[in-house]
Amino acid sequence: MEAARDGRLFSNLLYSLALACVAGAVAIQDISSRDFPPGLSIPDDIILWGRYSYLGCFTDNAGSRSLTVLSSSAGTIERCLDFCNSQVGYYNLAYVGLEYGSECYCDWVLQNTAVQVDDSECNVPCVGNASQPCGGASRLTIVALSGGSPTSAPATISTGGKQWAYEGCYTDSQTAKVFPYRAIVDTRFFTLEVCADACAKAGFSYAGIEFRNECWCGTSTQLQNSAIRPDSDCGMACIYNYFERCGGPDRMSVYKLT
Repeated sequence: MEAARDGRLFSNLLYSLALACVAGAVAIQDISSRDFPPGLSIPDDIILWGRYSYLGCFTDNAGSRSLTVLSSSAGTIERCLDFCNSQVGYYNLAYVGLEYGSECYCDWVLQNTAVQVDDSECNVPCVGNASQPCGGASRLTIVALSGGSPTSAPATISTGGKQWAYEGCYTDSQTAKVFPYRAIVDTRFFTLEVCADACAKAGFSYAGIEFRNECWCGTSTQLQNSAIRPDSDCGMACIYNYFERCGGPDRMSVYKLT
């Protein structure tokens, strides 16, 4: 029993280190103990849909939040996970954290102001389940999407029997759109494939995916009015598939019908 627990704790530590390396946002400390405070634990079945894993206890500050996108009140880890995954336009938030018993925070990234501390500092029980840790004073109990940050853009995608090839990350402008046609899609379930399929049905051979859920369609001639940028500029996760990249602010992940 002790060996199994130690193995699980060690695996969690390795996961935390790997996640920080991929995200490039948080300096994870080498913490030897992964024990929760007495009477508190996160059971295995807490992980929502098998997609989230316990990350650790992190610092927070009211003037500079570690998780910034959404916040609410939630008395358990499950309720916080449910809140963060049920807000229209904010699906697949990668980091979910609870603070001081009931405060719930969500974000796609863990801000670089967050510092991992020993699990014992997240010592306040959840108000809705006294056996769970819900952070502490300026401390967040954080669970994270397994796999970390969005993967690199897939070289090809397939939808509707058609193949699309990744062309790169390109500039765009709100005042002078590179691809003037915007496809109408259900942004709640937005993925690269959804946009590519919509552009194909509209008769276009190029799809530009921008700012997580915008779908723009065009031609090779129109793309000449844009400039290619590093793939890191198109690092925003798709609304409905966190592990796909869907452009960025004034940046399009561009795919070409082959």
